[in-house]
Amino acid sequence: MKKESKGQFKGQFINNAQPDFFGINLKTGQSIVFEAKYTTDNKFKNSVISKEQYKTLDIYYNAGAYVGVCTCLDKDYYFIPFKEIKEAKQNKGRQYLLKEELEQYRLNFYKGALLFLG
Repeated sequence: MKKESKGQFKGQFINNAQPDFFGINLKTGQSIVFEAKYTTDNKFKNSVISKEQYKTLDIYYNAGAYVGVCTCLDKDYYFIPFKEIKEAKQNKGRQYLLKEELEQYRLNFYKGALLFLG
């Protein structure tokens, strides 16, 4: 890590990335795990999830957790269930999801917050 001017620093990751959020729904006890991604493109490419992140998301998904990817595609926000990502190749014959296919997963804002947990 190197300290720069104006409170900035340069760093280097030394471990494989894990998903961005792990939590528990206190009402139901269900685990919640998600990754956050951003692109200016009009499609979500599965390749933006690292192998380690995918493996971890898959483990939690198979254990019954609420798992997905919170993403911004060209200024619109979505919470894509991991199942959609996992089954993209089988169901669509490709490793990406188009923005227009994700409309049902579009997120709303309320007082500056994204509403994606129900």
